[in-house]
Amino acid sequence: PQQAHDERFADAAIYRRAGEGPWQEVREGLPDPAGTRAYVLAANDAEPGIFYAASRDRDIYRSPDAGLSWERLDVAWPDGFHVAEVRGLVVADE
Repeated sequence: PQQAHDERFADAAIYRRAGEGPWQEVREGLPDPAGTRAYVLAANDAEPGIFYAASRDRDIYRSPDAGLSWERLDVAWPDGFHVAEVRGLVVADE
């Protein structure tokens, strides 16, 4: 039972599909699934085809091409900011 919450056993990936096609794992720009905990995904209606993913380890990724590839965003967290894990993600216009 404890293994489900132990990051040594974590194995998370992002999958996508186009239309009715098959689901395919996407790895470009993302860390190796082994050791990665679950992602939280979000989109912004003002940015069609762009998606965001937050790993439970606080890394934020952006996909400019509907999930085909991802880039890690350099987020400047405030001094002293700490969170045990990410449980939600909101994308808003500036």
